[in-house]
Amino acid sequence: MAGANHKHYLFWIAAAVVATAVSVVLLVRQSGSGERRALYIVGVPEKGAALFFGDKQCSTCHAVNGSGGRVAPDLSGKRPGTPAMGWLTAVLWNHAPGMWRQMRHGNVSYPHLDSQEMAHILAFLYQAGNVDPAGDLNAGQRVFDEKGCSRCHSVRSSGGKSAPELSSVAASGGSSAWIRAMWNHAQAMVDPVTRVLGHWPQFNGAEMNDLIAYVGAGASNARERVHPAHASAERGWQVFQAKCIQCHSVRGQGGSVGPELGPETNLPLSTAQFAGVLWNHAPSMLKVVRDSGMPLPLLEGDQIVDLQLFLASLR
Repeated sequence: MAGANHKHYLFWIAAAVVATAVSVVLLVRQSGSGERRALYIVGVPEKGAALFFGDKQCSTCHAVNGSGGRVAPDLSGKRPGTPAMGWLTAVLWNHAPGMWRQMRHGNVSYPHLDSQEMAHILAFLYQAGNVDPAGDLNAGQRVFDEKGCSRCHSVRSSGGKSAPELSSVAASGGSSAWIRAMWNHAQAMVDPVTRVLGHWPQFNGAEMNDLIAYVGAGASNARERVHPAHASAERGWQVFQAKCIQCHSVRGQGGSVGPELGPETNLPLSTAQFAGVLWNHAPSMLKVVRDSGMPLPLLEGDQIVDLQLFLASLR
């Protein structure tokens, strides 16, 4: 019996390593016809969440952003070392004996995962690890005033009246709706904001996250932290090709006007931090767009979360 368990254990190690290695391969390359494309085993975060909390019983021991078991570590805060595949394989190997003992002790059946299921779970864990923490509503109100937002905008009737009321923006779709609105309206905002304030305000640290919390009346993003918004890295690659690749490149493929956005670039991956980066660079990006005669690329629907997940998947 001990020999059978030992063989089962070794088989599990080998299967986990192989399945993980296959699942997270992502290559961005140029085909012979000159058309850029991404090759994935595509992981869908929503399906990964269903597997994690459902059929595969991962949440019996592990939590994600505080939701789940307490026997094993919360997996949302993990960040891969370099190289990522070597790091992940080593983690699986090093922790296997402890996981195996806990599962036998708790009489929990071993969850077999094929390559596609592993890809779904990894996509869920990666996205969950980049969800914004709860912002500080009071700090957000200070940001709203100090950055000059209140000169033009109001929140729940408090503030200026020359620009739209903002509380409805966050309420309509959380931080993703906020970042989409900021990007799509940047072209119309740069000149009047700079004229009124004398400069283009910059956001650092948690300021954007706090601002979103204030504008959204402190609405919790707890559900998003456990049940990710529908997003697709594959669709995000298509958005990147349609909207971004004229100026930005990924692993050297694309335009050179803007910064390279591949895995070598330290790009913030949470929604609020990503919104801050877009906002801070809006004047320079707008100038490039105007000088080139290109229209400002607008992002609709889920395109912003798809694009964000694609950039995250490169890492």
